[in-house]
Amino acid sequence: MNLTSNDELYAELRDKSFSAVVGTLRGKTTEIQEIFKQKDKAQSMGEMKRLVQQLPAVNALKQSLSNRKCVLYYIHFRIPLNNLND
Repeated sequence: MNLTSNDELYAELRDKSFSAVVGTLRGKTTEIQEIFKQKDKAQSMGEMKRLVQQLPAVNALKQSLSNRKCVLYYIHFRIPLNNLND
C-alpha cells in the first residue's frame, strides 16, 4: 500500500488522530453503502448509467478502505490506544 499525497483518502487521514481516522473511515463506508442502495432505487436508464459510471471509483474507494481498516485493526491490537491519541 503506497501512502502518498496523491491518494485522496490518505491526504484526508494523514494528520488525524487514531479516533478521528476511525470516524472518517466509518463515514466513507456509509457513503459507499448509500451508493450501493441507490442501485435498487434506480429506475431510469440515466440513473443506471450514472451508477455504472461510478462503480470503478466506488470499488477503488472500497478497496482502499478495506486496506486501511486492516492496518487500523493491526495497529489497535499492537499499540495501546492511549499512545495513539497523543
